[in-house]
Parts: sequence; C-alpha cells; structure tokens
Amino acid sequence: MPHITTQRIKALKEWGIEHLVQLLEKKDIREVLKRIGMDKDEALEAYKALERVPLVDMKWSIVPIDERNEPLEGELLEESGEAQMVVSLRRVNACNNKSVLMNNFPKPKECGWFLIVANPDTEEVVCLKRVTLNRLT
Repeated sequence: MPHITTQRIKALKEWGIEHLVQLLEKKDIREVLKRIGMDKDEALEAYKALERVPLVDMKWSIVPIDERNEPLEGELLEESGEAQMVVSLRRVNACNNKSVLMNNFPKPKECGWFLIVANPDTEEVVCLKRVTLNRLT
C-alpha cells in the first residue's frame, strides 16, 4: 500500500487495525488515513490502492466420494475413507478492474490467490492450488 511507513502501521494498530480487511471495513477509510498522518494526496492515492483489494468470501465442505470420485450425497464420512473438499470462493466487493499495479512491473498483473489446505497438528501442507480472480467473479 502506498505511503505506509512503520510509524503509520503503529498508528493503525492503535486504532485496532492490524490487516487490510479491518481497514477496508471502516466506513470512512480516507479519514482514518488522514488521522495516521497522511496528507490529502497521499490518502487519496492509498484509498485508490485499497479500492482494488479484493474481498473474498470462502465456504468449504468435505464430502465422501465413491470409487468414481463422485460425491455421495447424504452419506457420512468414514474414518480413512475417500473424500473430496469443495471450496466456493465469491468476491464480495465490486471492482471493475481485476489487475494489480506494482512499481516493479511496467504492466498491470492479474491478481491471484493461493488456496492452502494444511494439517496444523503435523504442519503438513495437504493441498496447494493457485486460483485467479477471473474465476472468482
């Protein structure tokens, strides 16, 4: 995010804002940006960057599958049985442009996500899948 410094991050934390989603949920983002020390032009540039941050709603379920990898509706998952994880991602904020502007690249890049399924007990990554925002509309 443009114009964010260590001091401004500390000021945001004082407001209870520790990640971008919390900032995006504020009603008057520009006012918050001004209160952490941004001037009018800096706040406007930061606000425009924040408008491009996608908010995604995720729902997931695990369903048992048969020998042909078809979901078994209404069946209970058995221990050590085969299963399929179904993930639904939906963008909840409107944004006409799905590209991301970065200082390091001369052209806009497509925004993407990594969906990671892990076992916290063993710290093992079970699945890693790249998902682009084009599929999340």
